[in-house]
Amino acid sequence: MVLSPRINIETNEELTNVEQYAKEEFKIKNKNITDIDLSLKYFGDLEFDSCFFKNIKFNSSNFEKSYFKNCIFDTCDFSSTNLSNSSFKECELTNCKLLSTNLYKAYLENICIKDCNAKSSLFSSAVINSADILSSDFKYSEITETELKYITLNNVDFSFSNFSSTKLKDIDFTKSTLDTILLYADDLKGAIMTKEQALSFVSLLGIKIK
Repeated sequence: MVLSPRINIETNEELTNVEQYAKEEFKIKNKNITDIDLSLKYFGDLEFDSCFFKNIKFNSSNFEKSYFKNCIFDTCDFSSTNLSNSSFKECELTNCKLLSTNLYKAYLENICIKDCNAKSSLFSSAVINSADILSSDFKYSEITETELKYITLNNVDFSFSNFSSTKLKDIDFTKSTLDTILLYADDLKGAIMTKEQALSFVSLLGIKIK
């Protein structure tokens, strides 16, 4: 079961000058950050703890090696943002854009992604441990050599995505879309699918149906 963020938004302090604060402090804790454009900024190696983000533009910013713990992101735009080698623990992303977002070698634990657009996102070599991914679009994404554990999927579109060298054992795709995905036959072992989904991979297994 994914743990929800434990944030008291009412008692959090409003933070408006994020750039200046980040220059003075490596850890940003118990802050509400709302309605700010933080595009094309560098915030690498920072720690965000118990923060609430709403209507933030992070477009093309750099958060490499940053750590987010117990945070909520509501209607934020991470398009083309560099989140490689970052960590998200007990975080919730709702109605966010993750278009072409770079999460290479990221670590995600106890995370909920809901109503998000993550088309063409990069999760290669990432670790996703205990996640609810709900009503989201992951078409054309790269999820290669990724470690997936305890994942709950509901109404997620993975069409045209690449799962090569990602083991899908115990992942239940029955309520998601897998049209024209890329992967190796060995990756399929133990995956949970509908009959229709399974039949679409028959040719990959070298089986001919008459």
